[in-house]
Amino acid sequence: MDSIKYTTNNAILGLLLEQQELEEVKQEVGLVSNGGEYETHAGKFFTTADFLTLRDKATVGLGSTNFTGLVAKKYDGLNDGQLVFDADGYARVGDEGSLQMIATRENTPMPNGIAYYDETSRSFKTKAESSLSVENAAKLGGFSSSNYARTDVDETFTKGVTVEEDLNVKKAINLSNDAGDSYGVLKNDAGKLLWQGEDVYTALNANKSNV
Repeated sequence: MDSIKYTTNNAILGLLLEQQELEEVKQEVGLVSNGGEYETHAGKFFTTADFLTLRDKATVGLGSTNFTGLVAKKYDGLNDGQLVFDADGYARVGDEGSLQMIATRENTPMPNGIAYYDETSRSFKTKAESSLSVENAAKLGGFSSSNYARTDVDETFTKGVTVEEDLNVKKAINLSNDAGDSYGVLKNDAGKLLWQGEDVYTALNANKSNV
């Protein structure tokens, strides 16, 4: 009887020691009981695996407003940063509540190519600049830039030109026909207005009516 009691006490003592060791292990790795599950609260985490698996044994996809990934608590002392995936497989990064989608690119972008978004592959691809068709790239106000006057070349206007304020002519106005034949030149000669070489002011005064 004494022998049986001794053995029993040793078994109970062994179980208590085992439980005590388990608690020490739990404390060492940061295991904390949370209802029927355990959470791991550790200062450092090391693994030799190539992947960390999230949502293990999940049977349904994420909701339209749900994400899965990593959370960095109060990285700046205030905000929680996230690196997550959504139900469509897009990766997002940023502060919780204001995540931004991460842009991806093709595997071999063209050196010095121009990037554009390809909806089919959901990534940025590249093209040579000359191959891009960009609407309105050569337009100003919706009109072709060729319809706008330039100051570095001679321009020909095929429509009327209306000037709401003063028209300042520094040299001359040449009136001509479609063939280029000149009807006459109105010229600014050192502050004196000449028409075909005659002083316009003098000519107007000579022909003004006294009525």
